Amino acid sequence: MKQARRRWYDTLSRTLADLGFQKTHADPGVFSTHSGGTLLILTVHVDDCIIIGNSSTAIANFKEQIHQCYAMTDIGPIHWLLGIKVTHNRDARTLSLSQESYTNTILTCFNMANANPVKCPMAPGAIFSTDQCPTDAQEIAHMRKIPYHECYNLSYGLIHFSSLHMTSLTYSHMTPFL
Repeated sequence: MKQARRRWYDTLSRTLADLGFQKTHADPGVFSTHSGGTLLILTVHVDDCIIIGNSSTAIANFKEQIHQCYAMTDIGPIHWLLGIKVTHNRDARTLSLSQESYTNTILTCFNMANANPVKCPMAPGAIFSTDQCPTDAQEIAHMRKIPYHECYNLSYGLIHFSSLHMTSLTYSHMTPFL
């Protein structure tokens, strides 16, 4: 199965290179092409692709070219991607990303859906050590009932989510992708 994914990625990469796209240094799933004043950026995740650019004509041309190579379905403007809600306001020229649904899933998993928000989610000066780990069978049994293990990926996602929002996204953040 892993080989099939790798072959698909290699095949798609060659096709995109033939169409003038280059892999970005920052992420092998992001491709870009810049010709004259036209910029197109394509993101690929398994079999989902998102194309953005500063020319609707160039985007339409790319869609025609890629459709000649592969049977693809254009489902229109993006609304959701990998659990992220995408809202585009053309009049205001804004693109908003929201992980509210994902955040609510994590909070529900940890029984914190009704918790009050705080600036720092732990007591200032708190010190943690292995001395606080369960020491007997009863404490271990109690800890096994707490859904931390099942939520490991979600908790990692929460850490990742919070680190993404520690700074504001600006055009300079996109520079490594270009």
